[in-house]
Parts: sequence; C-alpha cells; structure tokens
Amino acid sequence: MKQIIILSLVIFTRLVAQDYFPLEVGNTWTYCYYPDTSNTITYNVSDSIIIDDTKYFLYGMVLPYPYSYIDTIRKDPVGNIWKKVNGIDHLWFDFTKDSGATYTFPDINPPYYYEVKVVDKYFNAQTCNGTYSQCIRMFFNNSKTVDEEIYYSFAPQIGPIEIYQPEGAHFLLDSVSINGSPVGIVNNRLSSSNLFELIQNYPNPFNPITTISYTIPQFTEVQLSVFDILGRKVANLVDEEKPAGSYRVKFNGSNLTSGIYLYKLQAGGFAETKKLILLK
Repeated sequence: MKQIIILSLVIFTRLVAQDYFPLEVGNTWTYCYYPDTSNTITYNVSDSIIIDDTKYFLYGMVLPYPYSYIDTIRKDPVGNIWKKVNGIDHLWFDFTKDSGATYTFPDINPPYYYEVKVVDKYFNAQTCNGTYSQCIRMFFNNSKTVDEEIYYSFAPQIGPIEIYQPEGAHFLLDSVSINGSPVGIVNNRLSSSNLFELIQNYPNPFNPITTISYTIPQFTEVQLSVFDILGRKVANLVDEEKPAGSYRVKFNGSNLTSGIYLYKLQAGGFAETKKLILLK
C-alpha cells in the first residue's frame, strides 16, 4: 500500500509540474497586435473571490481597449482551467489531454458551443519577445459559425502566449509579470522572417472539407499545395502574391480517396509541410 501511495504522489507531481496558466492576483500579460506590433492589449488577474468554498479568479482584458470583459475562472488540482459560463462551471482549457483529443465548451448563447481540439503539444513557439518551449496550442471552433475560430497557445509557467483568430485579431505575448516579477521581457522585436506560420489543418482527420490556416508577415508570393503520399500534387490552393496577414483556406477532398496527404506552404523563402488525413 505504501508503494502505491508513493507512486500516486509521483504521478500527481508530474501532472502539476507544468503550470500552463499561473493564477495569482496581479499577474499581467501584455500582447502586441500582429502585424502592427506597436499596438498592445493587456489581460490581468484583477481579484479573487470565494464561491461555494472554492477560490475563483477574475481574469480579463484591461481598458482602454475599445471593450473589456472579465471571466470568472479557477484552477483544478492538475492545473486545468475551469470557467463559469452562465453561472455553471465548465472545463475551459484541458492541458492533460493528448494532441488530437477533443472536448466541448459551451458558448454564452446556448445551445451553441465550441468544439475544442488540442492541436499541438510540446512545440516551440515564438512571440514578440522570444521563443518558448514545451508549448500547447488549442483550437476553439464555434458551432454557430465557421468564422468564429480561435487558437490559444500556452507556455509552461507563463500562461497564454498567443491568441489568434484567423478572421481577425492575432495577439502575441510582449511582456508578462507572474507573482510580481517580470518574466521573459526583452527589448528586441521578433524579426519578420520568423513570423511565417503554417497551422495544422482542422478538422483532422476530415471528410471531405478541412480548413488550412497560415500567416505571412510581409507582401510576398504564396504557394499552398496539397500532395499525395507519393509527392504528386493533387490540389493547388493558393498561387499568388498576398499582403501580410493571416489567412485560411478550405480544402475539399471529395474527389480523392481516403488516405494521408501532405500540404505545403512556400512564401518568401519560408517552406513548411504538414500532414492531413482524409477518412471517408
């Protein structure tokens, strides 16, 4: 029995070792608005309250941004974040799930909801102030419209480092203060050549339509193509010059057979390939 207890403590310690959303009153995250990194927005933990003998934190956007909002959130024993939606506790960010796992999170307007997917786990992410390792990226897709999509990325011991809406805002962490101490603040901006990004398609596996998103930091020629596993091009999605920005492209595989395919982004000297899976 003693050995079982010790083993359980070891497993529990490993689960909570990486804190992906530090929650203490005063914690502050400031983000640059990409690609205009001269503009910033700030989120902070403004206060804590007790509800039904449980400690919650008030987390939200700080004025003078045109609008602000406050979320009531808490952290469970393994580090996941729960949020009150219409007065009911729901699991918001599940950091324990494996890459590819999904779950649902309610919208404030029922019966709509978000389908949440852990897109990438333990990858290196770059922001306005540097590179973070062991990061986790999650994708939220609202059931009421395909246009309401949000990516959140988190770094251990830091918290949210990126908030990305393919059809709108793209915020990258610029500075952060955790437990009263500035963390990871540097003066140099990330060079534009490092801000190209190809995002994992969603959904994946898919049948027959999926969305591919990418970001380019400058006006450049863009080529986005899909290939079969033998390297033969099966679709040409983008082949034109585009200004800096974030884009998303629908890929319809209805004329293809089930299997593994590759999609490749080439832009301004940048090239990256990712895998997608068509299941019919």
